[in-house]
Amino acid sequence: MIHRILALALKSGVATVRYPRQPPILTEEFRGFLVFDPTKCVGCGACTRVCPANAMNLEIRGNEIVVEYFAGRCILCHLCFYACPFGALVATTSFDRTTTNFEDLFDRVAHEGAACPSCGSIHATKRLIQFVDLVLKSEGIEIEDRLRLCPECRRIEALRALNAFRIGMEREGVEHGVE
Repeated sequence: MIHRILALALKSGVATVRYPRQPPILTEEFRGFLVFDPTKCVGCGACTRVCPANAMNLEIRGNEIVVEYFAGRCILCHLCFYACPFGALVATTSFDRTTTNFEDLFDRVAHEGAACPSCGSIHATKRLIQFVDLVLKSEGIEIEDRLRLCPECRRIEALRALNAFRIGMEREGVEHGVE
């Protein structure tokens, strides 16, 4: 039995390469590590929402919003690459990030944070707000001040407007939308 297996192996030839002395054989579909293109990233966080391994994180650090990629946790699924609407992640075929320095496994892009005009909390990047403003203006829509508010202040503002509308309707004698 062993002679048959050995004969088959010798007939088939070498099936592996001597990595790292020889480059590995990779297909075009091979998914390797990712690289940030900081000129395209606006800090929207789409990549962080889809990463099943939590290799992508978005953190508020002082007045900055930092998008961070940790290659040591990445499972090379490329979901973040496909989710990025700005093409800020570049897919590579590199799979070797061998290093003696732990920090070499991190790629970070820091953005200036945009503060809520009401409460002052950092809630988005200035680049993201400028992009949204540009897109809305190109469609003929002026950005409302409410869009510059953080989600909590926006919710409070919407509830105030709804309450004022309800009070106005009650004064006119209209209750629950029925005259």
